[in-house]
Amino acid sequence: MFGTWAFAADPDDPAAELASFQVADGFEVNLFASEKDGVVKPIQMRFDARGRLWIIGSTVYPQIEPGQVPDDKVVVLEDTDGDGRCDKTTIFADGLMIPTGIEPGDGGVFVGQGTELLFLKDTNGDDKADERRVVLRGFGTGDNHQNINSFLFGPGGELWFSQGLHIRSHVETPWGIVRLEQAGLWRLWPRRLNLQGFYGSEHEPQNPWGFVFTDWGEPLVLAGNNSSPIYPVPGLVVHHRDDPPALIWKNGNGRKVSGGDIVGTAHFPDVWQGVLLVGGYINNAVWSLRISDDGAGFSLEDLPPLIRSTDRSFRPVDVKFGPDGALYICDWYNPIIGHYQASFRHPDRDKTHGRIWRVKAKGRALSKPPQLADASIAQLLEALKSPERWTRHFAKRVLAERPSEPVTKALRSWLQAGDLREKVLVAALGVYQSHEVAEPDLLLLLCRAK
Repeated sequence: MFGTWAFAADPDDPAAELASFQVADGFEVNLFASEKDGVVKPIQMRFDARGRLWIIGSTVYPQIEPGQVPDDKVVVLEDTDGDGRCDKTTIFADGLMIPTGIEPGDGGVFVGQGTELLFLKDTNGDDKADERRVVLRGFGTGDNHQNINSFLFGPGGELWFSQGLHIRSHVETPWGIVRLEQAGLWRLWPRRLNLQGFYGSEHEPQNPWGFVFTDWGEPLVLAGNNSSPIYPVPGLVVHHRDDPPALIWKNGNGRKVSGGDIVGTAHFPDVWQGVLLVGGYINNAVWSLRISDDGAGFSLEDLPPLIRSTDRSFRPVDVKFGPDGALYICDWYNPIIGHYQASFRHPDRDKTHGRIWRVKAKGRALSKPPQLADASIAQLLEALKSPERWTRHFAKRVLAERPSEPVTKALRSWLQAGDLREKVLVAALGVYQSHEVAEPDLLLLLCRAK
């Protein structure tokens, strides 16, 4: 159906790769950034509340060479004129070695690198990290494509990340040593450095690499597994499970995935609302899946893919919606994806390219990017009612980083001012949780929710 596999005629020209895309009806793709903008071997991307796109990449992967000085980077991309194309690149940090997770927050950015969870911060306003602090150390490095990865703040202000099958972590925290001896999930409460590790059965998920949260705050794990690559988290966050987690994507065999997002923007057509989009890096596709309730869990139904490509170098490893309602795709761009299947020194390994693609709906207005970073508390609380998932998420993130007393005081008054929808109440509970403030009346009200 999709023709014969082929490599782009000129790997230096993203236009050749773009020509290989088979895009779902009603959508179009443009190049947001490439290696010419400093995007080289991108591994993960995250937006911040200002709408800037943070990228980690690695030319050291899969293994440092004798005598090589590691110089992997964190770069920040901006579209300052709103034309859908990056026009400003800032190298925020360099000198890293195979960073595998990034998440802006707490006035800086969290980065996972080997055994360490780092916090990088710009303290003098020049958009360069001049503070570098080890938050926690002791994470395993048994296989560097399974190191701690896929950082994402959850709906209650907790920092989620994961590790793969061959990682053995013994992490020293203020609360004692926390161990995770196989593939599993991490949940960190940043205010107290309280770290919790969870895993499923002995065999699943083997290589978790990403999270998404529904509008109700329900998490799903994305994984680079040979078997079903998407799992519900509630069945995993218990210690020492023996039974395998629920299989919710019955047609997922052979479709390893990483990095995803859920459609929740007026820019996309109504029929796409609530659809889960994930990076299918093995099959050169961005998969589209309908999420449905299935008893106490979920089921996933295949929809036509958003993008498929005949170019085997197209490697979508992360997909995220931006403040404009467009979908951004992190393309690692490499003919070789793993390091079991080919030599570490294989000459075909690409070390110089990388792309960020931007997908928008034809004939539909883009969303207006919200101004959240400097908004008042009252404005941020109103933003929790927004129909845009992006706006709601980053309003919560900004509120989480403001001083607790004025936020919780204003939130209490705001909730008492009028009736609010249950999803807004759930968001409000998450704001309290991010400040580690108990609000039993609101919790009791939501326990009776429909």
